[in-house]
Amino acid sequence: GAGGWGDPLARDPERVLHDVMEEKISVAYARREYGVAIDERSWKVVPEETARLRAAARTGRLRAYPELHSFDCRRAERKSSIRRA
Repeated sequence: GAGGWGDPLARDPERVLHDVMEEKISVAYARREYGVAIDERSWKVVPEETARLRAAARTGRLRAYPELHSFDCRRAERKSSIRRA
C-alpha cells in the first residue's frame, strides 16, 4: 500500500476489504496494518475479530509510546471545547 492520510486503524473496514478484493493489498497486510480481519471463504469482514485486532493494536501503541495517551487526551479536550463554542 501507499502512504495514506490518517490513522490506518480508523479506516472503514469495508474499504479495506475492497482494496483486498481489488488486489491492492493482501489479506495479511489488511490484518497487520489496518487491523481488519477478513474471512477468505466468504470475503467478508469479521467485525468481532476486527474490533479485537484494533483494540490490541491501540494498546500496543500506548505501551510503546505512552506520550500518545496524553496527546489523544489533549486532542479530545480541544475537540469538545470547539464543539461547545
